[in-house]
Amino acid sequence: MPPRKPRNASQPANRPVTRSMAKKSSGASQLEDEADLARRTAQLVVHEDGAEQIPGQSSATSASQTSPRQKSPTRAAVPQNMTPMKHRQQCYKDMIKGKRSSHGTGKSGSQDTNSAYLYSGTARHADSYRRSQKETDDLALAHAKYIVDRRTQKDAAQVLALFSSAADSDTVDSIAARMESVLGGDLSDPELAEYAGQFREWLAHSSFSTERPIYGYCEAFVLFVARLIKSRHRRDADWRLVLPGECNDFKPIDSNSNRQPDMCFQLDAIDSNVGTRNIQRYIDTFAIAEAKRLDTRAEGDKALAQLVDNSTNIYLAQLDRRFLWGLTVCASSVYAALMIHDKVLVSPAMDIRKAEGRKQFISLLVYWSMCTQERLGYDPTIRRCEPGELQSMTGDSVQDEMDSIAYEIDCYDDKECQWHTYVSVRTIAGASRCMGRHTRTIIARRKHEAGASAISTPAGASVDAQEVVIKDAWARTSTDADKDDTRNEIELLRIVRNTFAWDESMVYSKLEAGGTVQLKRDGVYVDDTTAAVLDMLGSDAREQLDIPYRVHRRIATSPVGHDIKTVKNEEELIIVLAEAMHCHNRILNECGILHRDISTGNILVVRSDSAPSGVHGLLIDLDSAIQTDANLKAPAERSGTPVFMSIANVEDLTEDRTALDDWESLLYVICWLATFGIKSDDRLVDAQTKRRPIHLWSEGDMDDIANHKRTHMDSSKSFGNNITSKFQGRYKLLKNLAVNLHEALFLNEECLGALRSLSTSNEDITKPNAGDSDISDSDDSDEDTESSIEEEAAASYDLDPLVERCKYVDSIVDKLLGIMDSMKAEAERRLSKKATAKERRSREKAADKKHLV
Repeated sequence: MPPRKPRNASQPANRPVTRSMAKKSSGASQLEDEADLARRTAQLVVHEDGAEQIPGQSSATSASQTSPRQKSPTRAAVPQNMTPMKHRQQCYKDMIKGKRSSHGTGKSGSQDTNSAYLYSGTARHADSYRRSQKETDDLALAHAKYIVDRRTQKDAAQVLALFSSAADSDTVDSIAARMESVLGGDLSDPELAEYAGQFREWLAHSSFSTERPIYGYCEAFVLFVARLIKSRHRRDADWRLVLPGECNDFKPIDSNSNRQPDMCFQLDAIDSNVGTRNIQRYIDTFAIAEAKRLDTRAEGDKALAQLVDNSTNIYLAQLDRRFLWGLTVCASSVYAALMIHDKVLVSPAMDIRKAEGRKQFISLLVYWSMCTQERLGYDPTIRRCEPGELQSMTGDSVQDEMDSIAYEIDCYDDKECQWHTYVSVRTIAGASRCMGRHTRTIIARRKHEAGASAISTPAGASVDAQEVVIKDAWARTSTDADKDDTRNEIELLRIVRNTFAWDESMVYSKLEAGGTVQLKRDGVYVDDTTAAVLDMLGSDAREQLDIPYRVHRRIATSPVGHDIKTVKNEEELIIVLAEAMHCHNRILNECGILHRDISTGNILVVRSDSAPSGVHGLLIDLDSAIQTDANLKAPAERSGTPVFMSIANVEDLTEDRTALDDWESLLYVICWLATFGIKSDDRLVDAQTKRRPIHLWSEGDMDDIANHKRTHMDSSKSFGNNITSKFQGRYKLLKNLAVNLHEALFLNEECLGALRSLSTSNEDITKPNAGDSDISDSDDSDEDTESSIEEEAAASYDLDPLVERCKYVDSIVDKLLGIMDSMKAEAERRLSKKATAKERRSREKAADKKHLV
C-alpha cells in the first residue's frame, strides 16, 4: 500500500491572549479514567454517528469518578512553522517520552490526567467544522497508542495460563504431535501435507522484508488446527471452527475509518467446510490479527496499537460483545491480546520456531474452538436474530423499519425481579472506544405473547407497537457492593418515575425496566461485573492486574426522542430547551437530583400532536447525576461534556455544584448551536468556522478552556465581540436568549463578571502594631496574627464572582426560569403566526385553483 500523503499545512490559528487564572486549590477530582475521558471528549467529534455524545449516554459518557487532582501543565505555544494539529501531535509524542514539547514552553513530566486532556484537545466537535477522514483516523490511532503506552499489561501470564490450562489437553497434544510429524517429513495425509512448506518457511525466518508472507503462514497454521479439531469433534460437544478470512490488509465495508486490518477470523459451525472465509464486514468478525515483519518492541507496540484501533470497529458493529480477543504476529512470534474495559492484557510471546511456542498457539486456537461463547467475549443476554426468526416476530411492516441485523435483548428489572425481552429496531450508537463504559443506545420494541397492544402479524404478534430506548453500559463503581453506589442511574430514574408517576403533563425519561445484567452460571444467576469477566483468569486477577470495578447495567426508557438538531427552526429549539430546563428544575426541587451534564446530546426533541407547538423537550441521561443535600447542592466533582462544562467544573473548583452550573452549560449549548447551526441545513463550511473564538472551548487542556470561558463571559462587550457577534444572522431569538441568560448568570448584582479580581491590595493589609492593647506580647500570639493576616490577604486577593454567586442561587434561577418562560411564549406566538399565515396561503391557493376550474 503506498504511503499516505501528509496533510497540507495551514496557517496557525491566532489564539487571543487572556488573563491567567489564579492558582487552583488541590484535592479535587479527575475524570473516571483516560479511556473514558478520551471517549467523552470525542463527544466533541461525532455524537450522532456513534462516536460519543449519544442519546441516553453521559458520554460519554460520565466524568465524575474521582481521584486526587493534579495540576495541569502550562500549555505550550504553537510555533509559527507548525499547524496546531501537528503541534498537538508532537506534544503527544513528547508526552509519551515523559517531557513537554520542545516547540514551546511548559513543564516536564505531564501527568496521566492531562495527557488524556492533551489527546482530547485535538478533538473537534462535529458541529464546529468537519475534519478529514485522515485526521479522524490519526486521532483514533493516537488514542490507541496512548492505550498501549498507559493501559497495557504485557507478558500477562494469566492470559497464557488461561488457554494453556483450559484448552482440552488431549486435543492439544494430539494436534501438536501431528504438526511435529508433518514438520519432520510425514506427508501421509495430503490435506495436512499441503501446509508443510509454509510451516518450514515460517520457522526458517526470524525477520522478513515485508509482512505479507506472514498472512499466508498464519492462515495455514489456523487451517491446519481447524482440520484436526473437526476430525476430533464429538457429537455431544458444542465446538466451533476458527477460520481465517481470504482477504488480507483490506477495508471492511462497515468500517468507520480507512484503516485496514491485516487478518480477520470468523467462527463457523463445526460441520462447515474447512477453508478461508469471505469476511467483508466487522459484524461477522470474531477477532483481528495485525502482523509486523520484525519482532522488536517498537514493531510490537505498533502492531498492538493498530489492533486496538481496528478492534474498536468490532465493538461498534456488534452489540453483543463484552470483551475482545486479538492477535499480533511479529515475524515468528505470536501474541494473544485480551481487550477488556480498562486494560489490554498481552500474553508472553509464543515463538513459532520452537515446539513449545507452536503448542501454545495451538492451545489458544483449541480454547477458542471449545470454550463457551461467554469466554469468547459474547454477551449471552443479547442474541442475534436470524432473518426467518425476525420475520416471524415482526412482520414486513415492522421489519422495513429495522436495521438489517436485529438482536433479542434481555433486560432484567432487579426491583420487580422480572425479565423483559426486547427486539432491536435500530441502533443509535454502538460502543465507540476499545475501553471505557462501552455505552450502547438502541431503539427497541418489547417482545411478548400475542395481545391487543401488539402489532398483528400473520405468524402471531410478538412485539409491542411502542418503542423504547435501551441503554447498555458498564458503569464504574467505587465499591464492589452495588448497593453502596451513590450514582446508580437506575435508582435515580426510579426516584424520578415514582415522583412524577401521576403527572401526565410532565415529559421526562420514564424508566420502563432496568437493572444489573444477569448471567446464568451453573443454574444460578449472577451479576455481570468486572469480576464476572475476569474470573476466567483467576479469583484474584482483578486485584493483581489493578483493574477498576465495573457493573454491567441495562435500562429501557420511554419516550423515544430525536436529536436536538432535528428541530425545524429556532422557535422549536427554544421551546425544547425551555421544557427541558423546566424538567431539570422540577427533578432538582422535587427529587433532589442534580443533572450535571447538560449538553446537545442530552436534550432531545419529542414530536407530539398534543403539544401546542408540536414539540416537547426531553431531558435524558442521569449517568452523571447525583443526589443533592438539603440545600440542593452536590459535592464538587468534575462531570459533564468538556465543551459545555461550567467554569467551576472545568477548573474543578472545590465549591459545591448547584443548578447554576447546569444553567451555565445551557448557555454554552445555545452559543454552540447558534454559531454552527441548529440543524444540518444550517451547517457552515470549514473556512467559515475554524477561527471563531468559540473553538477555544474545545481546544487545549482544561486550564485553557477555563481561561477562555472566563474571558468570553466576563462582560457584555467580551461576550458580544467573541460569541454572539459570531451567531448566524438568522438566529435573532437565540441571540436575544443568550444575551439575557448571560446577563442573569454573569452580570447581575450578585455576580459581576467572570474573571477573578483583587478586592484589597496587599499594601492595605498591614500588621497590627506590637503595642496594640488587644494583641498579646507572646510569641504564639504573634504567629497566630501573622497566619490570620496571610489567610485574609489570600482571600482578598482571589475574589471569584462565580463563587460569590453561589450565595444567591435561588434568586438567579428564578430569573433564568422567567427568561425561558418569556422566550418560550414568544417562540410559540411566532410559530402560531407562521401556522396561521401558512393556512391562509393554503386557503387562498385552493380558492384560486377552484376559481380557475
